[in-house]
Amino acid sequence: MLTKSKRLLSFVLSAFMLMTAMCMENAVTADAVDVSSASAFDIMEDMGTGWNLGNTFDATAATGLDAETSWGNPRTTQAMIDTVKKAGFNSVRIPVSWGIHTSGSDYTIDSAWMSRVKAVVDYCFNNDMYVILNIHHDTDKSYYYPTSDYLEQSKKYVSSVWTQIASEFKDYDEHLIFETLNEPRLVGTDDEWWFYRDDPNKAASDAISCINTLNQTAVDAIRGQGGKNSNRLIMCPGYCASIDGCTTPNFKLPTDTVSNRLVVSVHAYTPYNFALNANGTSTFSDNLKAEVDSLFEQINSKYLSQNIPVIIGEVSASNKNNKNERIKWVDYYYGKAKQYGVPCMLWDNNAYNNPSNAGEAHGHLNRSALSWYDPNFINEIMSVLGISGGASGAQIPDLSACQITTLFSGNAQVTQWGYSESLVIKNEAGTADYDMRELGTEDFICVKYSGATPGIAVQKTTEPKVWVIAEPVKAENGIAYFSQKTLASAYGAAYESSVGSAVPSDFYDIGQCYISSKEGTVNVTEILIASTAATEPEVPAAAISQTYTSTGTGFTLNWAKVSGVTGYNVYKYDGANSKWVLVKTVTGADTLSTTVSGFTPGSLIKFKVNAYIQQNGKNYEGSTSDYLYAAALANAKISTNYTSTGTSYTLNWDKVQGATGYILYKFDGINKKWVKVKTVTGASTTSTTVTGITPGSVIKYKVNAYLTKGTKTYYGKTSDFLYAAAIAPCSFKSSYTATTTSASVSWNKVPGATGYKIYKYDSAKKTWVLVKTVTSASTTSATVTGLTSGTA
Repeated sequence: MLTKSKRLLSFVLSAFMLMTAMCMENAVTADAVDVSSASAFDIMEDMGTGWNLGNTFDATAATGLDAETSWGNPRTTQAMIDTVKKAGFNSVRIPVSWGIHTSGSDYTIDSAWMSRVKAVVDYCFNNDMYVILNIHHDTDKSYYYPTSDYLEQSKKYVSSVWTQIASEFKDYDEHLIFETLNEPRLVGTDDEWWFYRDDPNKAASDAISCINTLNQTAVDAIRGQGGKNSNRLIMCPGYCASIDGCTTPNFKLPTDTVSNRLVVSVHAYTPYNFALNANGTSTFSDNLKAEVDSLFEQINSKYLSQNIPVIIGEVSASNKNNKNERIKWVDYYYGKAKQYGVPCMLWDNNAYNNPSNAGEAHGHLNRSALSWYDPNFINEIMSVLGISGGASGAQIPDLSACQITTLFSGNAQVTQWGYSESLVIKNEAGTADYDMRELGTEDFICVKYSGATPGIAVQKTTEPKVWVIAEPVKAENGIAYFSQKTLASAYGAAYESSVGSAVPSDFYDIGQCYISSKEGTVNVTEILIASTAATEPEVPAAAISQTYTSTGTGFTLNWAKVSGVTGYNVYKYDGANSKWVLVKTVTGADTLSTTVSGFTPGSLIKFKVNAYIQQNGKNYEGSTSDYLYAAALANAKISTNYTSTGTSYTLNWDKVQGATGYILYKFDGINKKWVKVKTVTGASTTSTTVTGITPGSVIKYKVNAYLTKGTKTYYGKTSDFLYAAAIAPCSFKSSYTATTTSASVSWNKVPGATGYKIYKYDSAKKTWVLVKTVTSASTTSATVTGLTSGTA
C-alpha cells in the first residue's frame, strides 16, 4: 500500500526543474581492454559513447538523500542504468555536488551521501561500464572559487573532498575516472561564460591561474590515496570547461606522478545557437558545420596531435520540436567525434520539453518509464559510431513481481472527454483531492480496460483551472500504464501553454485525477498502483576468487560466500559485442565453485560472479566487487625423462595447447621458494638445457605454461615436479681381465656420484641384473665373480 515514506517530499516537474550549469556529455566505442595496463587512448576507445545522469546527484535544492530527487528526477535504479547500457552507452558521467553534503571546517562528506553515490557507481560497474565522477556545482565562495582571494580556502576544500572520494574508491579499477572540477569560472560576474582566449583580462587571467592550481591540488590528493588511484585517468577542465578555456595559452595541465594518465575535459554544445541558445535557430544548416569543424580541429591541434587525450564531458542539442534537424546534427557532430577518436558524454536532464527555456530541453531518457523520448536520436548516435544496441520504446513493470494496491475493481464506463465518479483516483484520505506526491517515482498507475485507450485527466479545481488528459506510457494487452512523470509532464506542458508561467508549488495537490479518454468509450475493470521499488531487495556484492584451475578448454572457478542469497550467476565478458554473457547459474548460497567449459585453448577470459536473490518469481542481482582474468591453459607436465652431463640438464615436458611459452623453475630449498631459471618461447618448444649445475646435486624442477595478451602475462598451473640428479653418464674403460669364472672391469670416474652399480645382461630373461654395488665414488674398478666359463 502507499505510505508516507514513499512520498517525494520535494517533487518538482522535470520540465520545470532548476537549470543546471550549461553542460552536456558524450563518448565513442571499441573492443574491451585490460584497463590496468591500457594506454589512455586505448581506454578512450573502449569507453564507447557516454550518458550523463544529470540533475540528480548534482541537485542543490535539498540536503541529505532527498537531494537526489529534489530537481524532479526519480531515484536512480539498476534498471535505469541497464536501460542506458542496453541502448549502447558504455560510459556514465555522474555529476555530484558535494559541498552541501559536507560538514565542519575540514569538509567531511556525509557518509550516507557517499554510500548512495557509491551504490550508483556500482550499478554502472555491474554492466562493466566506465564511470566519470566529478565535483559539480560547488563553484561557490563557501567551497571553491577560482580567485586569488579565495585560493587557500578553495585548495583546502578541493583537497579534502578529493582525498575522501579517492580513498573511498581506491580499490575500483580504471573503469572509474575522476574529473577534478566542473566548469570552474567566475560565477556571477561579467566574465562568467566568456573571455578573450588569447588576451584574457586581469580577472580571467587570475581565475585561469587559480584553476591550474586547483587542478594540481586535486591530482595530488587523488594520487596520494594509493590503490588503483596511482594509475587512474584524471580529467582536468580549463576555464568553464570551454574550448577557449582549455586552449588559452594560460591553461596548463597539472604535473603528474605517472605518465599519460591526464585527460583534458571539454564541454561543447556546438554550434551554440542550435544546440543551447533558447533564442537561436532550430535548423542545423550547412553554415553551422564550420563551428563543429573548428571545435575538433582545435582539440586535435592543441592536444590529440601531442598525444594528450580529450573527452567531451557534456554535449547535446536541445529539443526545439526539431527532430529531423537534431538527427542531422548527430550525424555531423558524432561523425566528427568518431573521426578524431574523441569520446562524448550526452547531457541528459530528463527535461524533454521545456517551454520556459528551450535551451534547457535536454531530456533523452524517460527515467520513470525507462524509455527514450526520441529513440531515433539515440539510435542515430549508435549508428554513426557503429555501436550495437539502440533505444527502444517504454519499459513497463512486471505486475507479477510488484507490490499491488487496488484502487478500483468492478465495471465502469467513461466516454470521450467524459467523467465517472467511479473512476476518480482518490488520495489516502479517500477524497477526490489527489496529491501527486502520493504516487512514488518508481510506481505506476495501471488501468485494465477494453475499448478505447484510456487517459488520465489531471486538473486543478481552483484558478487557474488548467486541465489535460495525460496519455499512458504504454498500453498493451488490455492494460494502460501511467507514471508520475507521465502526469507531471503532461500537466506541466498544459499549464505552461495556458498560463505562460512556471507551475506553482501547490501543483502537487492537483485537485482531481480521473480516468477519461481522448478518442472514444473506455470500459474499465481495475485501477491498480504497481510498486516496483518495494520488491527490490538489497543483494551484497560478490567477489570471484583469483584462484582457479584450467584444463585448457574449461575452468573451475571459485568465489566467496554471500550469506542469505538464492545463488550465483557466473558471467564471461564478450569483448566483440561489449557485453557480459551468462554462462552458468548456481543455486544455493553455500555452493562456491563451478566448472565451465567449451573454451579455446590459449584464450583469455574475463569472468565475474553476481549473487542473486529470487523474490516473487524475479531474480535480483547484486553487484560485482572483483573480476578474474583467466587463461585457458592446461596444467603443465614435466617429464621424468631427462639427461645430464653432470654440470647440465636437458629437461622435457608435454606441450600445452595455446601457450605462448613456458617458464622453468627450480626450488630454492634454503629460502623455501621457487626461482625462475629459464623462459622458453613457443608452445611447440618442449625441451631446454640448463647449465652451470654442481655435479652430484639433486634439484627439484617444475614447468608452468604462460600466456601473453597485450602487455600482461598469465600463468598456468603445474601438475608434476621432477627431482633431477646431476650425474654424468658412466663409461667403461675398454680393457678388462678375466678368469674362467670372473671378470675385472674398470670405468671412468663420475664427479659427484655416491657410488656405482654394475649390471650384467640376462639374455634368457632379456633383462639387466644387478651383480655388484660399489659405494665409493673414487673406486673405479671391480671384480665380478661366479661367472660361467666360456660365456661372453
